[in-house]
Amino acid sequence: VCFDELFPVLAASPSDLGGLHYTSIQIGSCLTVAGISLIMFTLLVTPTIVTHLKLLTVFRMQFMLCSPVIMAFPYLHRLQSPTSTHMATVVLLCLKHSIGSWGFTSATVLCANSVPMSHLGSLNGVAQSLASLTRGVGPALAGALWSLSIDPRCA
Repeated sequence: VCFDELFPVLAASPSDLGGLHYTSIQIGSCLTVAGISLIMFTLLVTPTIVTHLKLLTVFRMQFMLCSPVIMAFPYLHRLQSPTSTHMATVVLLCLKHSIGSWGFTSATVLCANSVPMSHLGSLNGVAQSLASLTRGVGPALAGALWSLSIDPRCA
């Protein structure tokens, strides 16, 4: 959630601040391609992976694969040409969203399988409430950290 909120800020920021200096059209095109790849991946690949591997294995794989992908974004501005930077951004966004779909799918099923049916409603309520809390707090915290990283007087 934090990354999804901060990516447009990173992409629009000037290169001297570690950003990609993208226009709104470039940011939108990157996110559009990533969204289309997410839909395709979720419909075509994720069911096969979840079927052939244990859910806990898929959940762990998501963390192992997604973390390096996310950590690569701050280094994109070091690529030599704008075309290579844009292509690498699209590839990383597609990977991040596609691999992230494994995490959401496996976490949801693991939670549902962890309690008896009589407690499933309560579990779902708690899970959705906590997810909403992180969606509210995460971007605010990430934004403050971004501001602090740019100028310590901003946070």
